[in-house]
Amino acid sequence: MLSEITKLVRGTDALKRVELLCEPGRALVHDSISLFCRVILRKGEALYCGAGIYSGLSPARQCFLLPARAWRGGQPIQTEEWQDFIIFGPTCDSMDRLGFSYSLPRDLSEGDWIEFQNVGAYTDMARFNGFSVDKIVAVGQDELTMLPAAIQ
Repeated sequence: MLSEITKLVRGTDALKRVELLCEPGRALVHDSISLFCRVILRKGEALYCGAGIYSGLSPARQCFLLPARAWRGGQPIQTEEWQDFIIFGPTCDSMDRLGFSYSLPRDLSEGDWIEFQNVGAYTDMARFNGFSVDKIVAVGQDELTMLPAAIQ
């Protein structure tokens, strides 16, 4: 990963002149965690979800367009009809809005789930007015283990 970043920086005139800081933790564990959140409300092109900037999705505020897919009935939603959505968290704070729109199935509705992939090490770092990750599920090669949210 670092060699790809180095090639990009060295090959871009604008980036050659800036100091580049890299946090190794994010690079090492970016793909280690998915965060699932339920769609609480849909209003046109706006989705209000059970997770937001203050509850696991802080990297999505300005920095990252996280890979995302939608789930219904325990299965990924298969569709050919997509729509761009603006996603808000549950806090009623005006800053609890993801920084990018997400292309998700057009028929996404309340009760469906969104999986944000590659959220990495910062999924459970923030707690805001009681909002935090409910459960952490560790998936091994041969097992699925439910862990209390306090165990990390």
